[in-house]
Amino acid sequence: MHFSNPDENIKQLGLRPGEKVVIFGSGAGGHTLAAARALAGSGIVYGIDARGQMVEKLKKEVSERRHLNVRILPGKVDTYGGTGVHPGTTDAVAIPDTLFSHQNKEAIFQEAMRILKPGGRVLVVDWKASYKGAGPQPEHVFSEEEALAMAKKTGFEYLKKFSAGQYHYALIFLKPREDRSRMLRSPSPLA
Repeated sequence: MHFSNPDENIKQLGLRPGEKVVIFGSGAGGHTLAAARALAGSGIVYGIDARGQMVEKLKKEVSERRHLNVRILPGKVDTYGGTGVHPGTTDAVAIPDTLFSHQNKEAIFQEAMRILKPGGRVLVVDWKASYKGAGPQPEHVFSEEEALAMAKKTGFEYLKKFSAGQYHYALIFLKPREDRSRMLRSPSPLA
């Protein structure tokens, strides 16, 4: 099986030196460590996971690899405010193989929107289907179409999709630079 490559996925975010990146559902750390490598010691990477055992395991690995710009924290990505990250302070969020395993998927998108700066990017990588024991059970698959609809409902703008391996889809969205609802209510400068 050809699985998704975290380094290639993170590369698509176009990270720049000094940026702040948050990984939702950091798990074993594939995308967290990939973001640390992409930033080459600059900026900061936060890996957020609700599973204490995974947090401790990844903290140990980050320490052994001497990634001084990585912080691994316990948190709930499916709860508004659950990451503990301050609003509007993050340049990029990655949500790798996380949506299928949570009931409140909309809250995950809302939390990403909350912590991103205007113009910030969000990467979604998830399973295309269930593959006979590899990946989620069929009833837990969150399709590319569902992810597109949920991101749009939350207010994200679609940027692009790319190949993330045979079994995964990958999408990148942007947080709008301005609040469009406020722009629509403001008087026209020509009025």
